[in-house]
Amino acid sequence: MKKSPFVVCALLLNLSCAFAADAPAPAAPVKAPVQPLSFFVTSQPVGKGADLGGLAGADAHCQKLAEAAGAGKRVWHAYLSTQAANGQPAVNARDRIGSGPWYNVRGVQVARDVAHLHGDVIESARLGNNLSRTTALTEKNEPVKGAGDKPNEHDILTGSQPDGRAYTDAADHTCGNYTSSAAEGSAQVGHFDRTGGGNISWNSAHGSRGCSQESLVKTGGAGLLYCFAIANTEETATPAIDGVVAAGTKIELIKDGFEGTEGPIALPDGSLAFTETRANRITRIAEDGALSTFLENSNGSNGLAFNADGELVTVQVLNPRVGIVYPQGKEKVLADQFEGVPFVRPNDLVLSKRGDIYFTDSGAAPAGQPQITPRPAVYRITPKGGLLRIANDIERPNGIQLSPDEKVLYVANTLGEYILSYDVARNGSISGKRNFAKLAGFRKTDNGGYSSGADGLAVDAKGRLYVASTAGIEVFDAKGAALGIIPLPKQPQNLAFAGKDKKSLYAVGRGSAYRIAVLTPGFTGRAK
Repeated sequence: MKKSPFVVCALLLNLSCAFAADAPAPAAPVKAPVQPLSFFVTSQPVGKGADLGGLAGADAHCQKLAEAAGAGKRVWHAYLSTQAANGQPAVNARDRIGSGPWYNVRGVQVARDVAHLHGDVIESARLGNNLSRTTALTEKNEPVKGAGDKPNEHDILTGSQPDGRAYTDAADHTCGNYTSSAAEGSAQVGHFDRTGGGNISWNSAHGSRGCSQESLVKTGGAGLLYCFAIANTEETATPAIDGVVAAGTKIELIKDGFEGTEGPIALPDGSLAFTETRANRITRIAEDGALSTFLENSNGSNGLAFNADGELVTVQVLNPRVGIVYPQGKEKVLADQFEGVPFVRPNDLVLSKRGDIYFTDSGAAPAGQPQITPRPAVYRITPKGGLLRIANDIERPNGIQLSPDEKVLYVANTLGEYILSYDVARNGSISGKRNFAKLAGFRKTDNGGYSSGADGLAVDAKGRLYVASTAGIEVFDAKGAALGIIPLPKQPQNLAFAGKDKKSLYAVGRGSAYRIAVLTPGFTGRAK
């Protein structure tokens, strides 16, 4: 019997419905995980005006509120700059808040990194960070009272310039580095709501009219702070790298909040020394993790090495030079210029058994200082005291190290994709520049350039090379083959083996110090 078009359509419709019924339901959209809290505005002030008990008191206030909000397993710092005073250098707020990204209590990103937060480069400045009235929430997930509210509490203490750095003039911009609650004085504040007074800066709108709690209230604030998470104290662990680390080895955070972290080296007793460059001191970490000051007034020492007489030789950045800083009474300048031109920023060094000192000068003045024509180079001081420039064709020479047999010199190029190596002759001269190892940390930066972040270097007893880079600790065998990467909570800047029989690998960077138990000890023929 001939079916009508309507019957055929009905049959087809039922058939399609049957297929549809048998088909699996479409997958629900995958939701991005909510990011943990890493930024908030304090829900309450310390209560003593701008007397916060210094940076330590402000940090403790942030930590206390974070713990109450269930975020106490992270290390928290207040966004505050301090000014140079009483022989202590200034501290920049931007240098003490970690590397980001930072998220508010609702998982919304406020800024992806320090450059984005401050608009350091054109791209970041055009985009702007995401800190605003709607995102600057307290740790309790509550809005902060801003312009138009009663009372207006949009003034947030920062003591900072717009770029996140400390003031350098003679005026007080921090109420005595947050130790004063007097009616007079001033502390720089920002407006979290980007409103008011013709200045919408989140971190540097104007100065307060007084340091007391009453004065801060009259200005339009309450003594509130920005708090940033700089590290997670929950245990992190390593992947397995044959002969280097076992899977699941704990990455121990010794401490965070150091004022610059560079130049680690083993001391004869098994402890470790490293430099806090901005604090102008060298700090010691005992094997039990106890901290002490090894040397004050180190002239901004960066890389460290010991000579055959047990004297500590360092590259120094405050008054750029290479010289002996310890023991006291033995201080000596070994070199501070080449062919009449002063060094720019000596960075790292290594001493050979025959007495040669190889060191790098990155050639670029640090941020905040007058910029001059870069003069990156690698130098050698001979056992007789002669100074030779042995390389001037590396974009940004940084870490430097010798192989255990001292027949190969390694140089890290921060802006390059490779660790470089040279043959070392018996007389200490070098030749045969080549690409030794390709770095996984090489990537595009916010300013459109490229960098591997290659920094400090270390070698173990088997001749493996360990490199601090943007990827973490990259490990290579003696022929340059990549063996694996140990990721760290923060990007490392330098590393060294220390401890009993040098079976602990220490890494320092971005204000933090870490320790990792290793399978193969570090090379024991030199302190580093």
